[in-house]
Amino acid sequence: MRQGCRPGGARALKWEDLNLKEGIVVIRAAMDREIYRPSTKEKDVRVLPLHPDVITALKQLPRAISGFVFTYQGKPLRAGLVWETWRAASQKAGVNVTPYQGTRHSLASQAVNAGVPENVIRDMLGHKTPGMTKRYAHLKTESLKTIWTPKIGPGEAPDKISGK
Repeated sequence: MRQGCRPGGARALKWEDLNLKEGIVVIRAAMDREIYRPSTKEKDVRVLPLHPDVITALKQLPRAISGFVFTYQGKPLRAGLVWETWRAASQKAGVNVTPYQGTRHSLASQAVNAGVPENVIRDMLGHKTPGMTKRYAHLKTESLKTIWTPKIGPGEAPDKISGK
């Protein structure tokens, strides 16, 4: 969620792609189901800053002989395991979101709400066109709050509008 990485890109991440001292990650590969692909969906390489919380979490992970960062029994995480685990956790939390919605969409929405320019969000997510980023650029939280904020008419006290 903090990095906005596609699940397939995270599953393909190798320790050699991380520089924890400098706080950067190189996204250069992806998993297509269970097959390692040496390039991303866009066929590009992105060098991105690592969120401090991500650095802390990565430092706690064991190193697998395979070289992959996220493993189960020494092998890269299976796509099914990621989705099953995500589904169980989201159901337990009472939300119905996919890994994409909870990672890439969430990062983009939070960035928009924080006032981050769309071109920066586009670079972080690796989008080729502004239109692709606009799909993620949801309304700001303050704008959405107006849905629940009742309109107070002239001379009307707030306690008189309860129940409207």
